[in-house]
Amino acid sequence: MPGAAAELRACGEAAPGSRLNEGRRSARMVTYVCNATVPLTTACVMRCRYCGYYEDDAPLLTPAQVHRLLDAAEANGATEVLILSGDLPETFPQIRRQLQDLGYASFVEYVLQVCAWCLERNLLPHTNIGYVTYGELERLRQVNGSMGIMLETTDRQLAQRVQPKKSITGRLEVIRNAGRLRIPFTSGILMGMGEEQTSRLASLEAIIRLHEEYHHIQEVILQNFVPNSRSALRLASPLTFEEYAELIAFVRQRSDIEVQIPPNLARDYPHLVECGATDLGGVSADIDYVNFENPWDEPAMLSRLRAAGCTIRLRLAVYAKYVWLGWCAPRVANVVERYSREDAYRYYTRSGRAGSDTQRG
Repeated sequence: MPGAAAELRACGEAAPGSRLNEGRRSARMVTYVCNATVPLTTACVMRCRYCGYYEDDAPLLTPAQVHRLLDAAEANGATEVLILSGDLPETFPQIRRQLQDLGYASFVEYVLQVCAWCLERNLLPHTNIGYVTYGELERLRQVNGSMGIMLETTDRQLAQRVQPKKSITGRLEVIRNAGRLRIPFTSGILMGMGEEQTSRLASLEAIIRLHEEYHHIQEVILQNFVPNSRSALRLASPLTFEEYAELIAFVRQRSDIEVQIPPNLARDYPHLVECGATDLGGVSADIDYVNFENPWDEPAMLSRLRAAGCTIRLRLAVYAKYVWLGWCAPRVANVVERYSREDAYRYYTRSGRAGSDTQRG
């Protein structure tokens, strides 16, 4: 993992153009980010039937555990740290007790501190901790390169069956508030739980409409559900390639949102890139804490993409166009500016030179 990422930086493979999203990218141009995850807690009130992430009586990671993960992130060449948790972990007494013992007034206070530790190490946080209020988003904006929450679905009948405790309205509220605050944001849908294609399209339409209002959605994740040994839900309706391609086309024809495909879940990702998918998300040397039975393989991913004729570019947690628009808080902008001195991220500056994919032997 670190070798492949470092090699991309060294040869400048990641900088084929200096104008991200000024005009749509080639269908064969694909980005990804070198990622690490800090799963602050697996405590979650939602208990969704498809999920293998949450655990009963889960604790909070201690500061020492967080720093060990950040040490590993630096050693593995990560630029982004996904700050992850279940929804509303303070609901659980053990989490409240730990926060009190650590001297934090709330879970978000602790998240803010973890993000600050990331920035001190020149790592860009991307926080995805479920439902948060407008005020919490406003504070988190100061220490995050980007943030996210999966919408998953707007199909209320499906939601009642697979995620009855989640509020569709609440998740749309978070996405809307992120737009109001000018936070570069990621959302997406979860597919293959028994829904129809019309349901998926309606869910994407809801995200696109919010983006049309605020222009803040960096990317939409088209995530196919892959059951694991802890999932209560079995695979109900696997997507056909044609359905996946239709969803990609729907997003790209109606918006300037980038389309993200998880390469450890959607195995046909090179062909989906050919159909118009533009991003592969965070790729880590560590496990996928949400899909723990489906690890990433960065060298194999790069090899498959090159064999399909794709051009590959590294990116940061925040997309370049939002840097140019001045959406980054000062502490975040300072870290982005540091990376923009490297060849791989030179396109993050408006004067950055254009480059091209360099095939490596």
